Amino acid sequence: MKRFRNYLVILATGLVFIDLAYLNWHQAKRLTVEERLATIEKRLDSLIKRAPASSEPSARLNANQVSSPTATFDEQSPPSPTPSNSKSAVTTSSVKEYFVPLGSGNTISQDWVDITSAKATIDSSRYGSIEAVYFEASLQIVNGELHARLVDETGNHTYYSSDIFHNSSTPQWKTSTAVSLNNGTRTYKVQLRSTSGELGTMAAARLRILVK
Repeated sequence: MKRFRNYLVILATGLVFIDLAYLNWHQAKRLTVEERLATIEKRLDSLIKRAPASSEPSARLNANQVSSPTATFDEQSPPSPTPSNSKSAVTTSSVKEYFVPLGSGNTISQDWVDITSAKATIDSSRYGSIEAVYFEASLQIVNGELHARLVDETGNHTYYSSDIFHNSSTPQWKTSTAVSLNNGTRTYKVQLRSTSGELGTMAAARLRILVK
């Protein structure tokens, strides 16, 4: 009987410990859930408070972008009037520069020969007040010298001062001293000669006209 009573006491004590352990576990779990909920609430509050602050810089940035547009400008200049027989024109502050192409050609002749593929008809009155005219040509020859000059075919007048020459196989532009165009409509041509009798080539020739 005494032994049975001892068993009951031990069993009751064990039940008490189990019950206390269960209550502690349940309380701890409940606190953990409550702590998690509290943590979540704090994070939500912090996000809500930060939202207006983070959107404010974007609003300021957009405002700056709207108030400071990037402007673009068209810097093209209006075209300058060019006579019909001019290939191109360049305008400076007070002088217009026109280029009239004459053509190209070659020769092996040691005497002056007409280059039929290098000529142009020009009406000097279409240019207004002409300040100066220059004969220019791109020349090349292996040996010797290649000479070029301008001739007024209409008036059968040779511009002796327009004689230019080159003595290299590397093409190079040469420019004469200033010449004066005759009044009215005239046809101008180019003459060539090779001092060595070897082939000389004029890649291009032109008149450069300066107009006030």
